[in-house]
Amino acid sequence: KKMKQPNFSERWMPDYQVENILALYDDNEIANLSGMDIELGCWQGYSTHSIVNHIYPNELQVVDHFLGNIDESATEITVLLAAQRNIEKEFKDNMKLLTKGNYKLHNQDCIAWLMANKEPIRFSHIDASHDYQSVFETIKLVKEQTVEDGIICGDDFRKLPVAQAVGDSFKDFETDGHNLWWVKHEV
Repeated sequence: KKMKQPNFSERWMPDYQVENILALYDDNEIANLSGMDIELGCWQGYSTHSIVNHIYPNELQVVDHFLGNIDESATEITVLLAAQRNIEKEFKDNMKLLTKGNYKLHNQDCIAWLMANKEPIRFSHIDASHDYQSVFETIKLVKEQTVEDGIICGDDFRKLPVAQAVGDSFKDFETDGHNLWWVKHEV
């Protein structure tokens, strides 16, 4: 019987970036803070499974509507792919194969989820829509809910709308020189 393999048909994030996300968690001693860990936007779960395994037995709150980046355009690649495939099933299959299940999936828009959330956040990885307004609003809501010294990080800094939204949201932030950006939150 052949072992089932994970399906990561789109590898939009390199391994070193996932390692950098995990290092942000460790280097900032996030496990010592109160609050929850979240990932906004997960697609097939490539970064998600690594974060989930890294924080075990803690639970990762994962938010994605699996429709692709609909705020950007109806013809954006993730929207087209999501119309052809069941991305949520691919995500769940990958997570079942690669994790111990210490995550909770919220199938909804991340801004709607954040607006309803009442729990403090200690760590967030933002990788949802990449248009300016979505990124800016997501960061605004995450900032309001993040505890002192919590980490807010995200993907796709090399996309101009993301870089502009990050720059307009924080006076000081860091990047890995590629796509990862982050800030240690000060209340």
